[in-house]
Amino acid sequence: MLKRIALYLSPILMFTSCELPQPQDLVPPVTLLIFPYDGAVISQNIQARIEATDTDAISEVALYLDGELVGVSSTKPYLIDLNISGKQDKLEHVAQATATDKSGNVGYSPLVRFIISDTEDIIPPTVTILSPQGGQTVSGTVRISAQAKDERSIQKVAFFVDGDSIGISAAYPYNFDWNTAAWADSSAHVLYAKAFDGGNNTAISATVTVNVFANDDQVPPSTAITYPLAGQLVRDTVTVRAEANDNKGIQNVDLYVDGAYYATDTEAPYAFEWDTQPYADGQSHSLFTKAYDINGNVSQSLVVAVTTPSDSVTDVTEPTVFMASPLPGQVIYQPVTVAAEATDDGTITKVEFYLDGSLLFTDTTHPYNFTWDPSAIADDKNHSLYARAYDSGGNAAVTALTTVFLSTGNSPDITPPTVAITYPGGGQFVYGTVNVTAEASDDDGVAYVELFVDGEKILQDDTAPYRFNWDTAPYADNKAHPLYAKAYDNSGNTSTTGVIEVVVTNNNSDDLTPPTVNVLFPVAGSTVSGTVNVSADVTDNVAVSSVEFYIDGELKSTDSAAPYVYAWNTAPYADNQVHTVYIKAFDASGNSATSAVINVTVVP
Repeated sequence: MLKRIALYLSPILMFTSCELPQPQDLVPPVTLLIFPYDGAVISQNIQARIEATDTDAISEVALYLDGELVGVSSTKPYLIDLNISGKQDKLEHVAQATATDKSGNVGYSPLVRFIISDTEDIIPPTVTILSPQGGQTVSGTVRISAQAKDERSIQKVAFFVDGDSIGISAAYPYNFDWNTAAWADSSAHVLYAKAFDGGNNTAISATVTVNVFANDDQVPPSTAITYPLAGQLVRDTVTVRAEANDNKGIQNVDLYVDGAYYATDTEAPYAFEWDTQPYADGQSHSLFTKAYDINGNVSQSLVVAVTTPSDSVTDVTEPTVFMASPLPGQVIYQPVTVAAEATDDGTITKVEFYLDGSLLFTDTTHPYNFTWDPSAIADDKNHSLYARAYDSGGNAAVTALTTVFLSTGNSPDITPPTVAITYPGGGQFVYGTVNVTAEASDDDGVAYVELFVDGEKILQDDTAPYRFNWDTAPYADNKAHPLYAKAYDNSGNTSTTGVIEVVVTNNNSDDLTPPTVNVLFPVAGSTVSGTVNVSADVTDNVAVSSVEFYIDGELKSTDSAAPYVYAWNTAPYADNQVHTVYIKAFDASGNSATSAVINVTVVP
């Protein structure tokens, strides 16, 4: 009998004792050759500077000149001596850097072409600090910008505060984000920049004096790229779209391509026209954004990797297009916004809107919409709308028909309901079963509310509060998906919410990495009173799902969207005693982490 039990249990024990295989790392490092840069002119031996980042760790960085290995480096900063002795003058030479991660993936920098001069470089560069301005008051993280020029090439620009070096910029534009916290003493501090050219000649800018004050805003903004999607094939000029939010306000959003600064946008909606032609090599390229708030706090989006096909690959992929507004069955009795969403691996050249088969309007810029007043043709009958999108390769795609009712306004109730999605928020990361919530109201009563995902109805709720248990498993592709809700009143009038996009993460047991969490404010050992904004810095390799705030070990608040802040009313704790604060974070896979406990004294 015991033998039978042992035979029965042995495969189970063997299975349970085996470790699950770790997910394979297939993502190559992002590699960039900072100096020499494309078009540089150098006249002597230099140190090449390389930047490389990876999801795991960099094992080795190598530099090649004209196809031959020059040297390798395995420690940051990645600097490799480039000896130009014996290289022919006045000819173009080609350099490229590679980076290898611990899994053996290799990332390649864009090719850099430079010229070796036959004469010594003896002319120094010029350099000027553009911002901040003299006499300006600053706090938080401040971007120092410099203008550097040379008749041949600029190697780097170093930045100094009160005579101490605080950082360098080795690529145009020459910027450095200065965290002023250590200088925030309500007094004056002196800035200057020092430029180095390809011949190691130097120049120092005029000094700029600024007053540095403490920054009360410690909460960084949040940012995410909403288009293109990870893994997408892109070509021509692509509109890269991003979202950025902050509790105080966004100052600017920067786009980076392959780790190099590309463009800045200062107004929402944040969009960048990326010309992919110089990157059309059939390889993967990385995109990310950095968002800065009005107090200088900064955060970075997740990296989105896309592929740019070579010029020899013909564009045969049709655009993707669907009608966003109005919705099927909508009763229209006044001017309405007709809108379509169109995306492509290249450039959308135009979107045409048709009514009953006749061209109604053409739009050539995103967002693709127009205001339509149908009162002249309203006949209390159904009519059909559709849109057709064209890309730069001449490919076209058509939406499904959207049937709408054009009312003359003679029905007793022609007032549509109001409806809004209250959770999740735009740009949020979700997984598993998500409780989507909506609010709807009407002067005659709401009949029901529908939820749409990717333009298709998936759920309906007939009673308030309107909640939808959305199973995201079929959508778990780590990509953005549009949501909207449609409300119907008792007279058949309808209205829809705006479209929001959420990223559905592929939650699985392979994610065993907990988030990282720190208390940003208040500071340990500080004295507080009144209402204090307890803020958290939380990051995760996949997505943060929720953040909990604890006072004296008691859960006081939960936040599910960045920035993670709890407005703590300290009045009940104002006893001149020490109280504890800590924060617990949960990621999209259920992993959790707890911050260090900090002590603060609460006074009346």
